[in-house]
Amino acid sequence: MTKSFKIFLSIVVVSVFELFCLMRWDDFSMHGPVRDLSYRRDERIAAVIAYHEHPSSLTKAALDAELVLMNKRLKIRMEFVLGVLFVIDGVGVYYLIKYGRNKTVA
Repeated sequence: MTKSFKIFLSIVVVSVFELFCLMRWDDFSMHGPVRDLSYRRDERIAAVIAYHEHPSSLTKAALDAELVLMNKRLKIRMEFVLGVLFVIDGVGVYYLIKYGRNKTVA
């Protein structure tokens, strides 16, 4: 096996493993992150209800502020997850490339 094929094969194997792990995580819902994200959920739901019951510029500003905080939290979490996946890719590729090289001395 050539070195480039081993690198390609190891990237594919690690990526498929990560995809299976992400599918098991199941962070998607029909209601979206407004209701399901636990970070400041009560404040966000209160802002949504207040805007729908009494639409005004003040309640719209409160809702927009909560949505900005929610989107910032989702962005930070996604960057963290992508960073962790990048590290897992690097470690996985390293170990899969080095797998057959070690010779035991007996």
